[in-house]
Amino acid sequence: MKRLLALCLLSIGLAGTATAQVMRCVDAAGRVSYTDAACPAETRRAETVQGIEATERRSEPEGARRQEQLDSVERASRLQRETVEAATPPAAPPGGPIVLDRRGDESRAAERERERERERAAAEAWYPPAVVPSRPQRPQDMRPRIRNCGPSGCNDTQGNHYDNTGKLDRYTRPDGRTCRPVGTTVVCN
Repeated sequence: MKRLLALCLLSIGLAGTATAQVMRCVDAAGRVSYTDAACPAETRRAETVQGIEATERRSEPEGARRQEQLDSVERASRLQRETVEAATPPAAPPGGPIVLDRRGDESRAAERERERERERAAAEAWYPPAVVPSRPQRPQDMRPRIRNCGPSGCNDTQGNHYDNTGKLDRYTRPDGRTCRPVGTTVVCN
């Protein structure tokens, strides 16, 4: 029994000296991690926890919890505002007669016309002037003119001869030959 009692006392004594030393590390986002070695480079050492405290789950610091509560309240109020704005119908126009004030319309119209003229002038500066065709000329009269008439008939400017009734009697071809129509046939000399 003495042995058992000694063994119990020894184990209780060793338990007190063999306590765990754990580092509590916090990263930039506020996440907490525990390690028995040094904290990683992207985290900072918050505190060293020894003994049974190292294995107990601790709540986050009061400041981080408070900030998280404020963020959730802000998100809830923003969501509520957006919901109310979406559900609110647009305001109805006021009732009653509509009064149109025409004072100053002439000056605004004149200003708009001046602005259009400036735009046209700027556009014409970049493009060559459009070719506007002049009024079409009447075609030149190419008919031969009668120049002298006698008892046998009339002659024209191209050397054609007409009888007294105005019917073509004979004509001269471009190669100099004289031709006469006889019925439906033309006879050339």
